Order: sequence, then C-alpha cells, then structure tokens
Amino acid sequence: MAEKHSAQASQTTRMRLPQTWQMLGLHGQVVGKVESCGIDMHTGRIKYLVLETPWQTLTIPWQTVCVESSQGRFQLRGKHRQIRSKGAQGSSS
Repeated sequence: MAEKHSAQASQTTRMRLPQTWQMLGLHGQVVGKVESCGIDMHTGRIKYLVLETPWQTLTIPWQTVCVESSQGRFQLRGKHRQIRSKGAQGSSS
C-alpha cells in the first residue's frame, strides 16, 4: 500500500516493505522495527525508513543507516543525527 506525503506529495510515496526488518541502534541493540519506507518517485531511490518503536514512530533518513541484508536488519550509523518524528514529514496515517 502506498501513501503520498502531503509536504512532498508529488515527490515521495510511502511503500510497505515485503517483510519487517529490525532496526539496530548505534551499539547493536534492537530499537524497533521497519515495515515501510519513503520512495522518491522521480529517482526511484529510498529517501527514508519508517521506524516503529514502542514509544513513537520516526522517519530515519536513508543515508543514516547501514543495511545488513543477510540478517534482515538495518543499523544506525554513528555520525548522523537527522532522525525526525513522523509528524515532521507531514504524513497522515
């Protein structure tokens, strides 16, 4: 299922991933799960991941994560601190 974000409705579409992936923190701890991402419709590239934690839902910029595809998980990189709450993307669920 795809949802267009109102702030960038003509550019970014939220897409559900085929499976749920874990998100690991900076020290390897599980911080939540990722079930969807934002796709730039002009380039076809991932712009952000939607991280669901027990406390809140956040958008994580794509360039701030590493992919561990053999393990089915993502891990946050250490130098970037651009994590935004879901409301910052202008989305509606």
